[in-house]
Amino acid sequence: MLTFPIKHEWLDLIERGIKKEEYRADTPYYESRLGPYLGQEIECALRNGYSATSPTLKVKVRVEKGTGNPDWGAEPGVTYFKLVILEMRRIEPETFIIKARRCKRCGGLLTSKQAVEDGYGHVCKMKEKAEQAAATPDPNQLTLFDVFESEE
Repeated sequence: MLTFPIKHEWLDLIERGIKKEEYRADTPYYESRLGPYLGQEIECALRNGYSATSPTLKVKVRVEKGTGNPDWGAEPGVTYFKLVILEMRRIEPETFIIKARRCKRCGGLLTSKQAVEDGYGHVCKMKEKAEQAAATPDPNQLTLFDVFESEE
């Protein structure tokens, strides 16, 4: 789904049903995104800001090319990609809870599912494995004491 940033005043007018079109400049950037949908109906999101919690409208639009209404932000005589709004609904941001624990080794905050299950962050987990491997002798490795005990 295409997502377009939009100023708060225009988002508010669209949500209240006053503004019926949104405009995008006729540039190569928008040509690549909207050009393939010219004359078609598509769903897109209009978001006031870049945060996941920014006010967002999910809209069904018909993509057209032409001049726009100066009252709705278009410059007179300039050709735009027009997103003619057919349907619209507000999208509420998702809220969620992150399970968090402290690392058994360093005390840092663990937020990933795997880290919470392991009890260690990924770096501390690697260090812990390396220490365990160093503490466990290789069964194929002989020590000096093993050599002298076998001669007696």
